[in-house]
Amino acid sequence: MSARWGPRTEMAPQDFASLEGIEFDASIDLFRAAPEPVRAAHAVEVRYFGPATCTSCKGVEPAAIFRRVVGLGVSRAASESELDAVLAHMDSLGQRFALPVAPQYRPPALASWLEARRFAKGYAWMKFRRPCEGAPQAKTDLEVRVVGRESAADFGRVVAAGFG
Repeated sequence: MSARWGPRTEMAPQDFASLEGIEFDASIDLFRAAPEPVRAAHAVEVRYFGPATCTSCKGVEPAAIFRRVVGLGVSRAASESELDAVLAHMDSLGQRFALPVAPQYRPPALASWLEARRFAKGYAWMKFRRPCEGAPQAKTDLEVRVVGRESAADFGRVVAAGFG
């Protein structure tokens, strides 16, 4: 793929942190937007531990979306004590959870700290990037629009089918 768009270049650390932050903020907003009856029924929670944010939702799968830790080791190097605080909180929930780690996370030892605590590598979500110049223009009948309450069931069906 790199030949089509030119030579592969490494992403600047600040760009990586910004892109991760966008994803994290969007996922955190999902939890904050949950209606009170849903929050109560599934113990929906957002907790902060220094640079890390823990999101949890009991009894809803997959864990990689509904119970995860984000931000640890992204904007600055994480410490083992920060990792342990996050793990103690998530372990107290009594359910599986995910803690994503990318090669750019700091310190580089973060992945080995998790392995030493008996974590195993899971599904690797990939992110792709390319320059905006020269993007193909696709013709389609698809429509992108804001979904209101009247289409909530349709939207939920699509999300459930796509993510299980």
